[in-house]
Amino acid sequence: MNIKAKEAQLPISNAQIVNIKVSKAKKYIPSIICSILLILIGEILSSGFASMHNISNILNLSSILAIAAIAQTLVVLTGKEGIDLSVGAVMSMGALFGPLFSQGVNSNLWYSFIILAIIGGAVGFLNGFGVQIIGIPPLVVTLIMSSVVN
Repeated sequence: MNIKAKEAQLPISNAQIVNIKVSKAKKYIPSIICSILLILIGEILSSGFASMHNISNILNLSSILAIAAIAQTLVVLTGKEGIDLSVGAVMSMGALFGPLFSQGVNSNLWYSFIILAIIGGAVGFLNGFGVQIIGIPPLVVTLIMSSVVN
């Protein structure tokens, strides 16, 4: 870049930077207002809904769904037409079999995690086998696997 081109570029002022950030943040305002309204309605209908203990529990439970949503987003972004409909069923299976394999003993949790990872991997392998080798559409394979796992 030559010197005249550098002189032609005007620096962006702090006010312009703030204006850009505010304009980008405006699109989130309806979501924030709706979230606040839902919390207020929940508190009106059930006393203690907006307590820190309850909000902490909700965030803990939703973190598991957030992990599944991130994984599902990766499947949709990297796949041509695929979406995995068996995720919910496999997660439910893990929630049911986890305590069974650990037998209620905390020292057995690692064994339970390993067994559940192997079972989840087997379900994923069967889904992949149906899609890649047999040639069944991913929507159909994962819907069938969801029914089988349930």
